[in-house]
Parts: sequence; C-alpha cells; structure tokens
Amino acid sequence: MPTRVLDVGDSEDSRVFLVETQGQCGQYTALSHCWGESNSFLTTRDTLEEMKGGFMLEQTPATFRDAIIITRKLGIRYLWIDSLCIIHGDTKDWETESSKMGEVYRDAYLTIGASNASSDVEGFLKPRLLACSSLKVVFPGGMTHQIYLLDTTDQRYSNDDRERFLDEPLITRGWTLQEAYLSRRQLKFMKHQIVLDCQEHLKEESACPDGPDFDKINGGAESLGKLYPSRENDFLPIYGGWYEMIQKYSQRKVTFHSDRLPALSGLAKLTATHQNGNYLAGLWWEDIALGLCWRGEYRERFIKPDCYVAPSWSWASVVGSVRFSGPSHSSLDISPLRQVTFKNYGLHYRGDSHFGQVEGGWIRVSAPLALFTYMALGEDAKAWNILTIGVHPTTVNAGACLDFDQQETEDLRLLFLLREEHDSEGRSSYRDEAEFGGIVIKMERELSKETYKDLPLHAGKRQVYKRVGYFYMGDAFDIELDELVSEIFLI
Repeated sequence: MPTRVLDVGDSEDSRVFLVETQGQCGQYTALSHCWGESNSFLTTRDTLEEMKGGFMLEQTPATFRDAIIITRKLGIRYLWIDSLCIIHGDTKDWETESSKMGEVYRDAYLTIGASNASSDVEGFLKPRLLACSSLKVVFPGGMTHQIYLLDTTDQRYSNDDRERFLDEPLITRGWTLQEAYLSRRQLKFMKHQIVLDCQEHLKEESACPDGPDFDKINGGAESLGKLYPSRENDFLPIYGGWYEMIQKYSQRKVTFHSDRLPALSGLAKLTATHQNGNYLAGLWWEDIALGLCWRGEYRERFIKPDCYVAPSWSWASVVGSVRFSGPSHSSLDISPLRQVTFKNYGLHYRGDSHFGQVEGGWIRVSAPLALFTYMALGEDAKAWNILTIGVHPTTVNAGACLDFDQQETEDLRLLFLLREEHDSEGRSSYRDEAEFGGIVIKMERELSKETYKDLPLHAGKRQVYKRVGYFYMGDAFDIELDELVSEIFLI
C-alpha cells in the first residue's frame, strides 16, 4: 500500500483514520477528483496528528464522503486520497509521494473517478435521472430482479455520441490523465451513467447489451500499453502513443505550472522502465528528433509559464495545446535527416526524481543550420513566408510559426531535423510528396552563470541556442544541407 492510507472502517458510523502503512500490504481504492477552489480539508504538518486521531464522515467534503461510502460498500478497508495522504506544505514529502503516484494508482484495486464533480464540495453521488420505466421480474424460486428500460433515442444514452464524455469536469484536469492511464480499473461516476473502464475493456451502463459498445475490447482510450515504445508499424514513430497522450494532456489545465512535468511522472517512470528509455523533460532521447518538432494549433500562440518548467526545446516549456508530426497518421513515414546527429544531453533535476521537476537542461546536436528572414503575412494569409539564406543564398516558401507573440525576429535560424514522406497508397515504395521539418532557434546571448555552468566546458556562447518556433517546407533539393551542418547546444 502507499505510505499513508485512510482506514474507512467497516460500518457506516465508523471513524476514518489516517494510518502509516509501514510496508503493509492490502487492498485499497484510490480517488481521482477535481480539487476545486476550496481546499480547507487537507493533511498538513499541523493537522497530521489530528487526522491520525480520526474524523467522522460528516466532517469531510462531499466528494471525499462519497468515495468513503463507495469504498465501504465494496467491502474494502482502505482508501487513498492525495489531499489527505500527502502532507501538504511539506516540500520533501510532496516530492517523495508525488514521485510514487504511478505505483499508487497502478496498485490500487479500484480507482473511483469523480467524473461529474468540478470540486470536492460538490460530490459525485448525485440524484440519478429516472429511467423511462421499470419492470419487476419474479422468478419461480421467489427471487426478484428489477429491469430498467431506457429510451435509446434519448441523447443521454446514445452509443454514437462519443462527445458526451468530453464535458465531464474530471477530463479537463492535467493530473487526472495519468490517473486514468495508470489505473488497473476505474469506476467513473459520470453525469448520466456509470462506466467501468480497465486496461482491456470498457463497459458502459447505458449501452445496449447486444451492441458493439457494451463491452469494448481495448476500448479504454487511456491504456498504459498504448504508451510503450513499439515498432509494429514502420510508418509510425517509436513513441507515437506517448505523443498522442501529450497532445491530449496539453489541452488540460494544471493549477500550478510547476506541476506540468510532475503530473506525468508516474507515466514517464513506467514507460521508461518498460524498455530502458531515457526520459528528457517530457520527451524521449530514443525519438528526440521527432520529439523536438512539436507545434501549436494553426496560427495559435502559446502562453509562457509563470515559472521555469523545462528547457525551451520541451513542449512543457509552453502552456497551450501542442501537436506532433504524424503520431496518428499511418500515411507518414517520418525519419531524421541523415545529416542530423544527436551527441549527448544533460538535465538537472529539482528533486531526487528524474521524472519530475527540472531546473535546466541541454542537448548537443549536429544538424543543418540556416539563417532566414521571417516575414509574417497579413491577417487573412494562410501561411507564413520565409526567406532562407544558406551557404548559397536561396529563396524558398515555407511555413513557420513562432511559439510566442511579440518575439524578436532578428537573427533567427532554421535547424533542419526531419523528413516526412507522404504515402497516400499505404505502400512505402510509392511517395506522393515529402516535407522537411525542424525548429526555429535563436542564439542565447545573455547566458546566466547558473545556466552556462551546466554546459560542457567546450561550449562557446556562439553555439548556444533556444527554440522559438517550428517550421516546415516542401522538397528543399535546391538547398545543400550537407554544407550547412553545424554543432550547437539547445537549452
């Protein structure tokens, strides 16, 4: 069991105690919930002994109360709730316990998903909408059973309306995404029904028993196995499942920007363990060329975090919805350019975990590098114009987008990384077109001592760059990429 759990007792009038497990084994449930604005019922250093001394059910917020009721009804003695089982305000305890989040949800017998509650004071055991009608069946032996009839034309029970899952409060929060991926099985209390979701099956209460959606094999969108590296499809990137997850995660909210990486630490740890992967602040060294080429939605800009979260080359360094090249498109064959070589990297962590907060990092790469002039077209334009200048001045049209508004556009460079080949026929021997992709970078001229001391001794200031955007262009056969190769450090 986790370091601390709640002992919910075995009766409705039992007191609830916070207990130190000290390595004890046993079954427990875990709660996945939205905290909301009111966070008065917490375990802190000041309230720790009081929590150990026990509290009554009516003292807790509604969501905690409902989770305790469900746990008792299932005949399980212990419950884990992050706000009560982690000592808040204690940085050391938070770093230690948050790094174990993967194990907590992975080892739970059941995760209770408070999907329909936007805050802890709201609760999730709400009055249920009535069925159209019901029928009491009496069997010959005297046993009775109640059958409920639902109107399948009612929007609430439509098997085809997959969008109904998207308006649940729980699906908007960043922390709860890894909880869904990690849980062996999750019982989700939604607005109109209860859903049982595990790593292999999805059962919807409202689905027709004879319909295809009633028991979906591999139906759960958040299945841990989907994140693991794979080469089953030669077209897709090794970490395609991870990138698809990040695209969903980036659309969610975290209260504190500093939590953007810790909120994925459990997933990152298990994914790294599966195949000895090297994790780099939300990306993977084994697939780093593609990982660096994230971008925003069309013509949308990101927001800068309110604190340092990650190096500029990581998607975690921005706030906003990100996309990657081709993780879900089998018609793309993506590979690093032959002129690209990633030499080594360095990361500096804020705590003991290599999967949580970072204080700095760099990547040493040798790749084609070209100066260019950035020219933004009018508001009605559908693309960005780029004038590239290499060893032999060449003008090409391409698409590029800077990460933030009001960025200086002087002294920018293109770092060529990827070649994307499109195959509409689904056969690798026939290519319709190819594009080059990479990132827009800018020389970092004002290196602080703290940043610069972490770089290798031979790194000069003229070699150090930050990412400021993303670019793509069609076949650039007129550009001699071999002549543009330079070795730089990205920070």
